[in-house]
Parts: sequence; structure tokens; C-alpha cells
Amino acid sequence: MSRNQKVSLTVLAIFATALLLRISNIHNETIFGGDQGYDFLQIKSILEGNLTLLGPKIGPYNELGNLYLGPAYYYILLPSLYLFKLDPVGPAYLTALLSAFTVILIFKICSMFLSKRSALTAALLFAISPFIIIQSKTASNPHLIPFFSSLAIYALLRPQQKNSKNNVFYMLVTGVCIGIMFQLHYLSISLLLASAFFLLFNKQIKNTGYLLASFLVGISPQILFEIKHNFFVTNLFLAQLRVGNALSLKMFYQHIAESLSMIAQIMLNNNKQIALILAALFFFVLKIDKNKQRRIYIQFFCMFFVLTIFITSMYKGKLETHYFAQIYPVIFILVAYATGLGVLSKSLIARATSGVVLLFLIVSYTTKIVLHVQDTEKINYAWNLNGQKIAALKIAGELKDGEKFNVATTISGDTRSMPIRFLLSSYGKQPLGVENYPEAEAIYLISNDDEKHVALYTVWEVSSYAPFTIANLEKIQGNVNLYKLTKK
Repeated sequence: MSRNQKVSLTVLAIFATALLLRISNIHNETIFGGDQGYDFLQIKSILEGNLTLLGPKIGPYNELGNLYLGPAYYYILLPSLYLFKLDPVGPAYLTALLSAFTVILIFKICSMFLSKRSALTAALLFAISPFIIIQSKTASNPHLIPFFSSLAIYALLRPQQKNSKNNVFYMLVTGVCIGIMFQLHYLSISLLLASAFFLLFNKQIKNTGYLLASFLVGISPQILFEIKHNFFVTNLFLAQLRVGNALSLKMFYQHIAESLSMIAQIMLNNNKQIALILAALFFFVLKIDKNKQRRIYIQFFCMFFVLTIFITSMYKGKLETHYFAQIYPVIFILVAYATGLGVLSKSLIARATSGVVLLFLIVSYTTKIVLHVQDTEKINYAWNLNGQKIAALKIAGELKDGEKFNVATTISGDTRSMPIRFLLSSYGKQPLGVENYPEAEAIYLISNDDEKHVALYTVWEVSSYAPFTIANLEKIQGNVNLYKLTKK
């Protein structure tokens, strides 16, 4: 067996491992929350012929309320929701599959532009990262970003190789992918800036033009929506910028520190000591690496990394880990580059450090996966998609013909119970609107409180219906009960 065949088999094994880890127990582990319920209702509406150019709501950030993303998220998930007959697990499988294919893209990026040694390391670490695995089990707009980021990076760097063909095509792919990412989350703009700077620095004016033009194609649904609706989202965005005080220099520095801490959390389970060792190892191997072309690629990765942290740190609100989704692949690529070259270094300290870091990462990732598997029974018993399906089917079976009903949930902040609304809608049962609780003939309430506490609820979805009688229909899952409230 040739060396290339061995490498191909290894990559295939890593891909299979990644896919297995992502789809295992996905029915119980996928999160089907209020955001997914709302978004899947919009996708169901599109399947019924109501096309839209407006995407998911984000926020609210202040008294001005929500902003909106582009519709790419809806149309990406639409085939999976259709093929799975409106079962919410369909989009979760698609997210897991795209995450597994990201492993292949990371390998291609590293093997083509860095080295096969770093390629296998980066692919393996991304494949078995507990953080990435957990995110890939749930359909959410940021969870799709790493796939498109990896594809965009590969397409951007491909024309930089000697005798490369179809360079215009690769630039078009890069721009469209970044446009899709921008529709998934606005902070993905950092990849557009990094790509444009990279091309201009290398005096590729035409490619920069192709990149920007194809980016506009990628966000064309948003552009069309804005033109048709008098720049509705743009005006909301500008209004958001005018509200509140400007970001202080002190908060900016704090956000940079938080960003670096979150990246350490993503990669290293918040082990800051290993993060510092990795940083030192990276700068060491960068100094000793004399390959001019490889250094150009590394400079791009570093610029993208720094720009993302800089732009994210300018955000005035609370930072979240998914704000860095566009650089997830780059984080693993840079770690693989540092440890890969370190292992080959003439320096005994560098070789030993690289080996220890790699061993630490693989052992810590594997340990966390094993512990997670051991907790499967607890996960299966918790309130999840299976429980939501049981509740929705029970409600559907209880309904009388023509009954005006509504649903509510007090287990989480989503008191309007958007996931149950979606499931009931997919079963052909339509609750009243979220503003019509007082008009309902019955309210089906999902709660983990007893009847005495339910009678004292102050949440509007329940209190606006008082006075009412309470019937305990069934214990759904764990300590979760389904109640039926009817007017006295």
C-alpha cells in the first residue's frame, strides 16, 4: 500500500469517526428550543409556497428590539426538513453532516497549503473536539458557519498555488460562501476583510474585484429585501448603533481578554496554561519555518484570527462562543501547524513540548467524550426533542374537532412554546396565536411544577387565562408534566 493510500484511509477513518460522534444519540441530544421552533415554522411556511427574503431574528439588544439576518439559514435547512417530513431531527442530521465534511476541508487546506502531518492532526482534533461535537448536533445558524468558512478559505487559497486553473471560479466560490456566512451571522464579515486584505497585499486586484462581486451575489437576498422594504433592516441596524454609549477603551480591552479566554475554552477546555504554551510554540515554529509560501498562508490565518477578535471585541453586548464560529477551523489549523512543525524541529524542547500538547489534547478530548457517553441515561431522561414529540402527540390526541386551543411552556424562557407549536403544526393542528391566550377554550401547559404552583403562575400566557381549572394529563419525561387548563 502506497503512502498516499495510507493517508487516504486515515482521513476516511477520521471522517467516519467524526460522523459517528456527531450523529450518535442525536435524537436525544439535539436542542430544539424556541429559536428553532420559530425558524422551522418559517421554513414550513416556505415549503407551503410563502417564499421570503427575510431571515431569523437576532436580539433583542435593547428597547429597539430585534435585528434580522438573511434567509440563507432557512433555505439551507429546507431540504432536510422536507426529506424528514418536518421532523426537527432532519436539520440536526444536516448540521452534523456538514460538520463532518468540515473535517475533510480542514485536511485539504492543511495538506495543500501547509503539510500532510499538520493536516492529519488538524482533522483529528476537529473531529474529536467535544465542543465542536456538541454544537454540531443542533441546527443553528452559527453552527453551519465552520463548513462555509473552511470552503471559503480553501477556495481563496487555491489560486495562490503555481499553475492553478479556474481561479475566477474559486474567487466566486469564496465570495458566495462568505455571503452565506454573512447571512448566518454578521460577525462573519471578518473573513471578507481578511480575504480582501490578503488579495490586495499580494497585488491581486482582479481577484479582489471577483471576491467582492460574488460576495454581493451571496447576500443578494438581503439586498433585494432592503430595496423592496425601504432599507428596513439597515435602518434598524443604524438605529442600534445610535443607541447607548460608545464602546469604551477599557471595555474593548476586556472583550479582547474575554475573546482569548473563550478561544482557550473552545480548544482547550479553558486550560490557559496550555494556551500559553501553544502560543509560545507557535511563534517559535513560525520563526524557524523558512518556507516562504507557507509563511504567506500562515500570515493570512493569523490576520483572519486577529481581525475576528478585534471586530468581535467591538461589540458592546455580552460575548458568546458562537461569535467565533468563523475561526473554529483556523484555531485547529494553527494548533496543528505549531505542534506538527514542533515535532519535526531539531530542538528537543520543541519536540517534547509538541508531543505533550498533542497528547494532552487527545487524552482530554477522549476523556470528555467517554464521560459524556456515560451520562447518556441522564441525557435521555432530560427534557428533549423526544419528550417534546410525546407532548405534542398527546395534545394532538386530546384535541376535539374545531377546539380553539393554545400551548405554553414554563420549563424554559420560551413560554410561548414555539417547538410544540411547530410540532403540532406539522401534525396538522394549529394553536391560536401567541397574543390570543385569553380566547382559548383550553391551554395545554408543559411544566415541571406541581398544580399548586401552576395556579399561582404570573406569566402572562397563564395568568391572562385565569380563573381556570387544572387537569394533569400525563407525566411526559422526568419531572415534566402536561396540564390542561380550562376556564372555570
